[in-house]
Amino acid sequence: CSAGRTQDAPTITIHSGPPGVLVASYAHFCSSNRCNRASNTSVLLNSLPPPAAPAPGNLQCPVCVNIFGSCPENPENVMCPNGTTHCYSGYIKIQKGGIYSKLNIQGCVTQASSSLLNHAWKIGVFSVTENSEDETDFILQAGAAPMPLLPWVVGLGLSLALWCG
Repeated sequence: CSAGRTQDAPTITIHSGPPGVLVASYAHFCSSNRCNRASNTSVLLNSLPPPAAPAPGNLQCPVCVNIFGSCPENPENVMCPNGTTHCYSGYIKIQKGGIYSKLNIQGCVTQASSSLLNHAWKIGVFSVTENSEDETDFILQAGAAPMPLLPWVVGLGLSLALWCG
């Protein structure tokens, strides 16, 4: 239960969107104990509009989402969706209250940026760090690639989903 919030409704935030990598979060703050009973990512995925099939573009880039380690040296390359111009390669760290996870991500984006989260530092009660300066092995590359669907749930009320739009 989160003492600092009185909001009894879930919050869906789209941090970056299609075409390409979509990053969205779900947070539910409520006033009673154990009200967050999300056991899978359907609470987030059912709240998002269904993506239309993207028209293919002219570029190819590596695509990878890995929650347990680094992306492989030679990940699968896929055709970029139309409207993407760059390839993202980086990571997002999520932590709070003993929970720690590092998500490695490669996929297409619509503009050159090192932030899929629009420079957000908090998602719900979780602290997030993206492409930390002390780890420079992941860099932004030119190119593009769609991201396959990856739903992921952390804790009681946060879902982070990444997919191709």
